[in-house]
Amino acid sequence: MSGSGVSGPTANKILRVNGFDPVVKRKGKHIRRFSKACPMDRVGIDFVEIGVDSDTGLKVESLTVEDDHSRYYLGAFVTTSPTTDFVIECLDEVFSEHGVPRTVHSDHGSQRYAVNGGDSRFDAKCEEWGTVHTMAPIRTPECNGKVGRIHGSMRTEIDLPEKAPMEVYQQLLESYVSYYNEQRPHCALDYRTPKEVFEKTRILESSVPDIVWTIFMAYREYEEARC
Repeated sequence: MSGSGVSGPTANKILRVNGFDPVVKRKGKHIRRFSKACPMDRVGIDFVEIGVDSDTGLKVESLTVEDDHSRYYLGAFVTTSPTTDFVIECLDEVFSEHGVPRTVHSDHGSQRYAVNGGDSRFDAKCEEWGTVHTMAPIRTPECNGKVGRIHGSMRTEIDLPEKAPMEVYQQLLESYVSYYNEQRPHCALDYRTPKEVFEKTRILESSVPDIVWTIFMAYREYEEARC
């Protein structure tokens, strides 16, 4: 009936007479954008396949490490052997530069999850670092969605070759990390760059008295628990 000029009530009446249910305008569900209160409060990690190593024929994967608060791309680490040791080595490098986060968030990848129950070797390392390892529920990629969003942007914005030496993939990703953090405006950050938000909030955090920051963090945790 589009373009017929019939009013809404008239259209409903015609549908009702002909045995159809009335048209109900449904309101869209409001989505509340969630982020942690400050940089390095939570770090998200995940692997993504990016190509094939032309020297060995093995698939190449990149470990993405991202700050939840600022979307700051903390690192992209390329490997053909995505083991627990590799994840630990990469996070050691990130934490040495930026500090240890309050939590590390991941999916149930075998590098971070004890398949047979109990704590994994990765959990033990997190305890040693002084951080908490949290995991998204199984089959809910949206619960680590910020990392997935980076992967989507990376695939569309980098011309990744199907086959190349590992060094080429690493160079491409390192260039993209710099571009993503320092030049690319992010709509979820009011079109600021991740680096701008990451550094500005850290300066603010260091300048606020401890008691004020403690109260602020407690309030944010209360708000998160209500969501």
